[in-house]
Amino acid sequence: FFFFQAEDGIRDAQESRGLGDVYKRQVYMSSKKILVVGGAGNLGKAVINVFRSKWAVANIDYSENKNAHHNIVLKNNADPDQQLENLKKTLTNFSPKFQAIVSVAGGFTLGDISDKDILSSTDKMLQMSLLSSIMTGNIATEFLDANSFLGFTGAATVVKENNFVIADYAVGYCLSKISVLHLATFLKDSPKLPTGTKVFTVNPTTMDTPQNRQSMPNEDPNKWLKPEVVAQDIFDVCNQKVKIENGWNKIYSCCLLYTSD
Repeated sequence: FFFFQAEDGIRDAQESRGLGDVYKRQVYMSSKKILVVGGAGNLGKAVINVFRSKWAVANIDYSENKNAHHNIVLKNNADPDQQLENLKKTLTNFSPKFQAIVSVAGGFTLGDISDKDILSSTDKMLQMSLLSSIMTGNIATEFLDANSFLGFTGAATVVKENNFVIADYAVGYCLSKISVLHLATFLKDSPKLPTGTKVFTVNPTTMDTPQNRQSMPNEDPNKWLKPEVVAQDIFDVCNQKVKIENGWNKIYSCCLLYTSD
């Protein structure tokens, strides 16, 4: 996920079509609102699917998510700071405040420190994971409501016994995810966020996605984490079904998990 210019601003998931559209607008008018950064990816789709019946959902990504109530579609090749300002102007048209803002943007690439393309692969990972998270934090300083939730996505790979580790086969990826976790730690004590903000992170292990099934055909996907599990955990946190402290950190291990407050 990179900084891009808003292509056509906010779009409804579909044109007005009778009672279905009336229901959608009722959800928008009466519900809490969540902003999902990276809502067209596998985890983002799962998050939007679990929220959409109870919350009004806005998606920011390269492409639309048809299940979001509103989409901000972005494109490449523009000044990042200017695009961030344009994005926030567009976002204002959807809602002045959100009760949850969550970044589930990111990606994965291999990269050994001796690789010839280590700089470009690391830069790609930093943009996809870290810069999207910085953008999310910046948006939260203006658009997050008081006593609300701000979520980020790290990775179980980079956390071991409360220490950060770098896998030699994925240097750029690990560095980008460690940076996201440092950012979340910084933001949980930041006076720039609204009063009562609770910052949290989820750290998935290998997730069961079509891309992972294709790239690892000899592995057993039944041992992988379902995106829906992580999405449900985010939903439970934002609906206060699970009570968390500011700085809550959830780390998954296959189908098991532990938390670190």
